[in-house]
Amino acid sequence: MPLPQPFPLPPMCDLPENELVYSGERLLLLFLDGKKLSGKLLEYVPEHHEVIVQPENSDESLAVNLDDLKMMALPGSRPYVLSKEAMEMSHGEIRWHTKPRVFEVVFNDGNNLLGKTLGFRFDQNGLFLFPAQEDGGFKISFITRISMKTYNIGPRIGEVLVKENLAPENGVKASVADQQHNRSKTIGKYLRDQAFISAEDL
Repeated sequence: MPLPQPFPLPPMCDLPENELVYSGERLLLLFLDGKKLSGKLLEYVPEHHEVIVQPENSDESLAVNLDDLKMMALPGSRPYVLSKEAMEMSHGEIRWHTKPRVFEVVFNDGNNLLGKTLGFRFDQNGLFLFPAQEDGGFKISFITRISMKTYNIGPRIGEVLVKENLAPENGVKASVADQQHNRSKTIGKYLRDQAFISAEDL
């Protein structure tokens, strides 16, 4: 009998029981060394940093440590169902809608992953993304903490400031270059320090 697995859902989403993640679903794994594995999800055990799978064409189970993975994905699509709390917050007028946001993940190996996601969740093991589908649904992808260099969800602050004419493009470019050398200083702080933007505008 399939058992529910503790995979998170997008923010403001509440799926019926039959749409939750269950054991037996197809799971794709990409390892840090570039190897790939496809099989059935048997159990996801985040507190032990592992996922147990049954590889395709095998009757054996395999316990995989999340620290050996770059990412994993559940290829099945799920509908985005607005939670009761989100509907109540809309006061019955305009319903809440999670618009897909652009994301970029930069991996330690220099590769990157781009797409659109219906929100995200971050836990002790890594980053959950919910790639948006054309039908309004989503899939579930997980990027391990150990494989990531950086990630960005939504528009970059510099792009927003330039678009809204709140900061000059050359100031934003200079702040990005400065941040590469001084990671303790945010882009916003650099722009304020150089008088490109006021604290109120930021």
